[in-house]
Amino acid sequence: MGTDILLIEDDPVLGESLKTIMVNEELQVNWQQTAKSAREAMNQKKPDLAIFDLDLPDGNGIDLVKEAREQGHRYPIIILTAFSGEHFVIQGLEAGANDYLRKPLGNQELVARIKVHLRGANIASSPQKNEIKLDHQQRSLCFRDDTCYFNTKQMALLKELYQQEGRIVKRAQLISSLDSAFDIDERTIDSHLSQIRKKLRDAGIKGIKIGSVYGVGYRLEKK
Repeated sequence: MGTDILLIEDDPVLGESLKTIMVNEELQVNWQQTAKSAREAMNQKKPDLAIFDLDLPDGNGIDLVKEAREQGHRYPIIILTAFSGEHFVIQGLEAGANDYLRKPLGNQELVARIKVHLRGANIASSPQKNEIKLDHQQRSLCFRDDTCYFNTKQMALLKELYQQEGRIVKRAQLISSLDSAFDIDERTIDSHLSQIRKKLRDAGIKGIKIGSVYGVGYRLEKK
């Protein structure tokens, strides 16, 4: 699975240009043009990094940043906007953004900023003595000296549960986090989660527990 970027930009010309720049860097881009569709995208599938415009036709990007942080999302957020006033920068950073970039911005600088923040996020999530590391490229989970590997469906499900650590994730939400090509429904979710838990047990990984909440969904907790 590639790196997922959520792009919120209402200008169709600029949005297409930004998407092309990132796709050329082998990044997967989910481009949304309104605050409403951005909220839906954030709730359906958690990105690895998000880029928010501030001036949207139905809302303010700073409000979206606040909502993402209030919901517990830790992925890097870059504000990319034409608003250059210092008070806008302060508002954006205080709301929880990791960076504030002013338009127009050179293509190479944008790509460099994205890579820096992705690298920083990976370093922050790298394992210490008792920490867990999820490697989306290798489709693996590491805990101490043990590593467990998963297929594409299993990794996508595990990633969603991990990002929602401690919260109950409904089966419908797990399905929506997957690529539509996976062809999975609520009747098969239990089977896939059972396979994930078996792989973790077989690999001797005891750092996390995936518990089922009867009639609702699943919850991942770190031990």
